Amino acid sequence: MKTLQTNAVVMLMAIAVVGSVGGSFALIQQDQPTASGYSEDLAIVGHVELKVTDNETGQIKAYRQSDNVVVNDGLETILDLTFGNTISGDRNGVAESIVDFLALGNQVAPAAAAVGNTGLQAEVALCARVALADSASAGQQVVITGTFDASTDADCAVTVTELGLFTEAASGGADQLFARQSSFASIVLTTSDSLQVTWTVGMADDGVGT
Repeated sequence: MKTLQTNAVVMLMAIAVVGSVGGSFALIQQDQPTASGYSEDLAIVGHVELKVTDNETGQIKAYRQSDNVVVNDGLETILDLTFGNTISGDRNGVAESIVDFLALGNQVAPAAAAVGNTGLQAEVALCARVALADSASAGQQVVITGTFDASTDADCAVTVTELGLFTEAASGGADQLFARQSSFASIVLTTSDSLQVTWTVGMADDGVGT
C-alpha cells in the first residue's frame, strides 16, 4: 500500500512540474492523431447555362440554367488523365481522351441525371456533337462553350431535354460521358435557331476537417 501511495505522489508531482508555467499550473494535453486522420470535403461541381437565339432576328428566345451531375465515368476519367493510364489501369477499359465534345438529347420526360449514367437517354445521333471551346477559365474552374446551330444542321431542330459532356466525337464504342444535365425545362429549336451552351466545371472544398 505504501508503494502505491508513493507512486501516486510522484505522478502528481511530475504533472505539476511539467504543467508549471510562470508560477501557475495547468494540465497540458498533447493532441493525438485520430484513426480517421484529417479530411476535407472535396467535390467536382458544374453549372450549365442555355441560351437560344433566333439567327434571323438576333433575339434571345429562351434561357435556362441549372446544375449538372458529374458521373462515375467522369471521375474515373479524371483519375486516368491525372495519374496516367498505365498507373491507374484504364479504369473505363480504354485509354482516356480529354473532355472535348457536347451532345444533346430529346428524350421525353428524361430521368434525372445520376452518377451511374453512361450516356444520354436519347441522344440525337444525327445532330453532330460539337467541339467545346474555352471561354474564361481561371483558378479551380473551367468555363467551356458549345453551340448547336439548327439553321445549318436541320437535324438539330428538335426539342432539347438533356445535354452531356463527352470525351469522344461520336457515340458508341469507347465514348465516355463526363457530366449530364436533364433538369431544365425543355427547349424547342427550329431551323432558324442556335443553342449556345455555357458549362462551368470547378472544384469545391468546404475546408472543414473531420
